[in-house]
Amino acid sequence: GGEAEWQALRVACGRPFPDAELTREINPLEAGLYHTISFSKGCYLGQETVAKVNGAPAPKQRLLGVRLDGPALPGTALFADDDGGARAGV
Repeated sequence: GGEAEWQALRVACGRPFPDAELTREINPLEAGLYHTISFSKGCYLGQETVAKVNGAPAPKQRLLGVRLDGPALPGTALFADDDGGARAGV
């Protein structure tokens, strides 16, 4: 399979990818990647932010997969219902 097939399988399995779903706006804890973070390792880039999020009752935002009824372009705003309910994501 090619790159497009790999990307489709990755998305279908809910696997976030750097510079796609994982960006500077989403940290590993918000993406549910707790198993990838060391809380005992020495200094590393982003350690203070990760420690702050880990010490909070819950992350301010979470990266989740959704299934849509039809296609949507990247960056399309998503809402909780068809009546313009709360913004659920982009």
